[in-house]
Amino acid sequence: MRILVTGGKGFIGSRLCIALGEQGHTVLSFDLLDEHDIRMPRSVDKAIASVDVVYHLAALVDVPRSFRYPNSYYKTNILGTFNIVAACQKHNKKLIYTSTAACYDEASSPYAYSKYIAEQFIHTHHMDSSVVLRLFNVYGDGMNKITMLSRFLRENPITIYGDGTQTRDFIHVDDVVSILVASLFPTWTGYIVDVGTGKEKTVLSIAKQFKKPIVYAPPREEVYASRADIVLLK
Repeated sequence: MRILVTGGKGFIGSRLCIALGEQGHTVLSFDLLDEHDIRMPRSVDKAIASVDVVYHLAALVDVPRSFRYPNSYYKTNILGTFNIVAACQKHNKKLIYTSTAACYDEASSPYAYSKYIAEQFIHTHHMDSSVVLRLFNVYGDGMNKITMLSRFLRENPITIYGDGTQTRDFIHVDDVVSILVASLFPTWTGYIVDVGTGKEKTVLSIAKQFKKPIVYAPPREEVYASRADIVLLK
């Protein structure tokens, strides 16, 4: 198959492109680093017309930054996804969309709200030909520097916001890529699927594994508890 991956130069997208290529697919990356912009409908339409399946991973993901620049997140994550969905509808293409666990509390940040609205648009207009994958906390080599685990690797001492009792469900990027590849199968179509381990760990317990001093800062606006429901994923 010919497959388009938006965000194909990113942390997950770059690995996905390699995995799909190893399976014999022809993979095209659509990434801002190559001056391909999901906010440009004509470019999106042209790219999608020539492929069989679209993986839509491109997004702004820095939660704290979304509070400072919400309009940028709405333009990229909502309007960009609208362009993807419109082209998939027009050309009758399967869409695999990477959403986020933050959608369970869409009011928690502009980022969460932008992904939630995009997800709802897919659900309303193209769900019969789509898979929505709600990713939980993805980690691995090359992970974004804004992630908690990346920050814990760099910091000394480690800063915990709040008391550290907030929980997260961590899943390795290789497992996420395997699930993304599996979602090509028709049996996945029409579902919203949590992608995590189903196990939650406190931020404090994770921080202690780094064997570094820990300091505490005032709590930030964030989701308090996060754990994937993996019944459907299984």
